[in-house]
Amino acid sequence: MRIVRLKVDHFRGIESCDFLFPDNTRIACFIGAGDSTKTTLFRAIEWALWPNWNINVADTDFYNGDLTKPIKIEVTVTEIPVFLLSEEKFGLYLRKNLIDEPGIDEPGIDEPGIDEPGNDEPAEGESPCLSIQLSIGEDLEPHWSVICNRLDPKPISTRDRQSMSFGSVGENCGRDLVWGRYSALQKYGTAQVPIKEALLTTLREAASHSELRELNVVSEQVLDVGRRYGVSFEGEVISRLIMNSGSISSSAALFDNNVPLRQRGTGSQRLLSMGLNINAFEDGTVLLVDEIETGLEPFRLRSLINEFRSTHEDNGQVLMTTHSPVVVAECSVNELLIVHSNSGRTSVFSLLDEENIDAMQRIIRTNPESFLSKRIIVCEGKTEVGFIRALDDYLSNTDNFRMAYEGVTTANGSGSDVLTTAQKLMGCGYDVCVFMDSDREDQESEKNIACKKYDIPIYSWATGNSIEEQIFCDSCNTMLKNLLSVAIEDKGIQRIKTKLQDLSFVKIEDTIEIKSTTKTQRKQLGTIAKKENWYKRIGLGQEIGNIVFSHWSELDSKTNLKQTVDALVDWIRKK
Repeated sequence: MRIVRLKVDHFRGIESCDFLFPDNTRIACFIGAGDSTKTTLFRAIEWALWPNWNINVADTDFYNGDLTKPIKIEVTVTEIPVFLLSEEKFGLYLRKNLIDEPGIDEPGIDEPGIDEPGNDEPAEGESPCLSIQLSIGEDLEPHWSVICNRLDPKPISTRDRQSMSFGSVGENCGRDLVWGRYSALQKYGTAQVPIKEALLTTLREAASHSELRELNVVSEQVLDVGRRYGVSFEGEVISRLIMNSGSISSSAALFDNNVPLRQRGTGSQRLLSMGLNINAFEDGTVLLVDEIETGLEPFRLRSLINEFRSTHEDNGQVLMTTHSPVVVAECSVNELLIVHSNSGRTSVFSLLDEENIDAMQRIIRTNPESFLSKRIIVCEGKTEVGFIRALDDYLSNTDNFRMAYEGVTTANGSGSDVLTTAQKLMGCGYDVCVFMDSDREDQESEKNIACKKYDIPIYSWATGNSIEEQIFCDSCNTMLKNLLSVAIEDKGIQRIKTKLQDLSFVKIEDTIEIKSTTKTQRKQLGTIAKKENWYKRIGLGQEIGNIVFSHWSELDSKTNLKQTVDALVDWIRKK
């Protein structure tokens, strides 16, 4: 079984969501910032395919607590269990797969839906689908039905939903290692009868050999009461165990020798739960795994994802969420779906771009953490990334404000690809700006296109300047000395002396001394720093940023350095 479409209305944090999975999606990892409703999407799927007769529904499960609008969740699946395809079941409700329709090849909230008016009956040779809809009104009673455009909804029973190849792994994965109502073990056989028989046999044997002597102190009092109130006894009054089927409350669980498997580590329990759910159905399980990284080391995460690719190559489906950059970096472009939520509207974007798969994959590998945020500063290189980290520390120390408060992080645009990276991230629904140099004439036209066509804010230096040149240009002498100290500590003083020996305003003896300088002369220092890669590491970029912000109050407000950074801070704060 495989899910091809999900539609959610008025459920928890989602007022509306409607998207198609990319064609033939076997593995999909939902990523995005916190509170983007990834887990809510999973709960919606879980409720729609719920294998039991009832759900614990509360008023708070309605969007904004508004009971006047019903919860509606619609899950459309293909590769349907044969059991459900007969006319007596749901054969008359089969629908065409919208992904097969010409002109529809990108998933997203704005795509036309298969519930729009029209004939949705599949043609011969098309892969058919079933749409299961869960509706919940203000009475909090769930109603499951199969729907199509041609017929009135038809209820689908608990037994029929149980026949569907579906499993879920979340916080309660330990239950899958114990025989019980919601355990994956129940898919391998019912435990109710053998457990009850075993308990009755064991307890009856224990009862026949038990002595509750401490309780027999009441026996004489019972006999006395009987004599006084006219109740006779056939023999000795003693306390013994009795059998009552309604009071048996034990269970059976899986053990490793004498140790219950549910006492293993969280990661091991989840791995066992996943395997049990996947193997429970021969026709391919749809498995939901919320926060797949929970309890797992990076090497086990990578191994697990590769195992999913093996087990679900031709059938079934694995849908997972993550907040781990390890998982993001491990996934390929076609396996990632980005989730954004804006005022109740949830949108899901695919990263798949047939024309630029390699470029997009490179961005994912380089910046996996960026895809887990809401807003991204795309930096030209590592120096800029480090500088922004220093800015974040400065804002924290002076204003008690962190960029994370506004969901802002950085991405490395890798030099000449910085504008392309920004455009691609913006196309995936992220709020993006660019932080880059102005020392390349060939990039100026690209900047104008990015600003005007894509409306991407660009924060760059005065024309002709790199970050090193701009910082040196606007520095005071104390800052210059500290900036050189960073380069000397990293590269060695002899190497720095060699590069500065021809500058008339630099005195070189045992140490390096900068005389009074002009702006042009300071830029010369910055140009050397750029060409010699003095600060082309994130750590070094952060160090020079720390120097800049330690002198921030001393800088003239008219300098390009201060104006550019202040404008960027306004974007970060959404001013």
